[in-house]
Amino acid sequence: MGNKKEGLKYEDIVKTRVPNEEVGSWMQTLREGGFTDQEIDVFLSQMNADYRKAKNPHFIEQELSKIKKHFLKDHHRILTLQEIEHLKKSIESRLEK
Repeated sequence: MGNKKEGLKYEDIVKTRVPNEEVGSWMQTLREGGFTDQEIDVFLSQMNADYRKAKNPHFIEQELSKIKKHFLKDHHRILTLQEIEHLKKSIESRLEK
């Protein structure tokens, strides 16, 4: 079988982070690659927590709102305060990784 190298996986991308000191060079490289500012924002928001917080300081509240709407619409239930707090901590921990 040998050492056949597999292609890039989704998990590899999700786990990749851009350090704060490299954000500027990433932006420049992505612009040179033809990405729009909106595409760059989406990309860097997933790769750098500080960038995401600066671009969208209400990200956590927006994510919670989406989840609450999903549960109400699809499951016909309202989340408890304890469930909401648990989800908030989960989202926050995901941002810090």
